[in-house]
Amino acid sequence: MARRRRRPSPAATLGALSEKRRKLLDLYYRDRISAEFFAEEERRLCADIEAARMEATEEQEQEPSRSDLEVRCEQVAAVLRDLDIEAVWSAAEEQDRRVLVEELVEWVSVFPDHLEVTVTDAPPLNVLLPGGWVEAVGFCWCRRSDAAAPPALPRRFRDASGIS
Repeated sequence: MARRRRRPSPAATLGALSEKRRKLLDLYYRDRISAEFFAEEERRLCADIEAARMEATEEQEQEPSRSDLEVRCEQVAAVLRDLDIEAVWSAAEEQDRRVLVEELVEWVSVFPDHLEVTVTDAPPLNVLLPGGWVEAVGFCWCRRSDAAAPPALPRRFRDASGIS
C-alpha cells in the first residue's frame, strides 16, 4: 500500500517557487535560455505563485473557524464530563430516556448469572446478578410492540434456572 505524502505548506510552496523563479532569471541572464522560453516559464511560475498565495490566504481564513470548532468541542466535552446523569435521568420523560438508552447502549446479553452490557465505544460490562434472580423474576422477554414473539429459552438455561 502506497503511503500518501503530505502536501507541502503554502509557505514552503511559495519558497520553492521563488527559488525556481530566481534560477530561471539566472539562466536568462547567462544567456542559457531564450527570451521566449523565459517569458513562458515566468508566466507559469507567476500563476503557480498566485495560486499558492491564494491557498495561503484561504488557510489563514479557515484557521480561526477551525480553532473555534476546537473550542466548542472542548466546551461540549466539559459539559459531558460534569454531567449529572442521575439528574438528567430523573428529569427526562420516558421518550427521552429511551433515546438516551438507544444512543448509549448497543447491546444487552442476558445470562443466568449476569448481564453483559455493550456500551457505545466501550468494552462490554459484566453486571453480576444476585443468586436466584431468575427464579424471583421469572423469565422475562422485553420487546417492542412491533417485535416478533420471544424465542424459546434454550434448554441449557431452562435447566440451569429451573424454568421449564
